[in-house]
Amino acid sequence: MTSIARMVSLNELFTEISSLRRRLEDLPQDAYDERVKIRSRITELHAEAHEIEEEMPLDREHLEAELRELMAEHDAIVSGHVDPVSQSGSLSASVPGDTSGAQNINRAIDAAADLSRLEKHIRELKRRLGHL
Repeated sequence: MTSIARMVSLNELFTEISSLRRRLEDLPQDAYDERVKIRSRITELHAEAHEIEEEMPLDREHLEAELRELMAEHDAIVSGHVDPVSQSGSLSASVPGDTSGAQNINRAIDAAADLSRLEKHIRELKRRLGHL
């Protein structure tokens, strides 16, 4: 694949990611299944972009833009977490004050969004950019 073809592919991937983010923002808060599907697709597209970028010479501006996108995705996932303190006892059939229900939900959110892979990609971009 030529450098121009790689850039076109990257631009197409980022255009689709932007479109998916807009769809995500427009969804009702309780559309969990659709949110998981969209976030999973965004993660897949970022992984594809990462593979293409690895074949290209370092383009600092592009990598910084991708890092901003990934950080925004990370923040969106984390902001969707259930607050264990405010939900204490209401998400589990346990003793009031038990935060395990919220923690379990947050772990499920992170797993569905493949947060660990996203964080790994963020660390890799920061390393390539010399931020670490």
